[in-house]
Amino acid sequence: MKQLKKQFKSVPYLISIIICLIGVIITIAITFYFNNHNNLKEHINLKSEHLEKNIKDFKQETKNNFDKTDKKLDKLDKKLDELDDKKINKNNKEI
Repeated sequence: MKQLKKQFKSVPYLISIIICLIGVIITIAITFYFNNHNNLKEHINLKSEHLEKNIKDFKQETKNNFDKTDKKLDKLDKKLDELDDKKINKNNKEI
């Protein structure tokens, strides 16, 4: 009987130790979760900044390409106008 009483006296201690261990485990898990969450936020911010830079570079490159194409089209348009003028002048001379 005395031995049984000793065993029951040690049960609250075991329960309190188990509760403390559960508390420590939960605290560690929460700490890792928030650290991981902050790291993910930083990673996402870095990726979005990199993506914004790539978009900006792409827009600039596209704008430059359109400007070059526009200049070439203007030159072709001028040449076509000159050719039309020459044909008109030639036809006028023949008449």
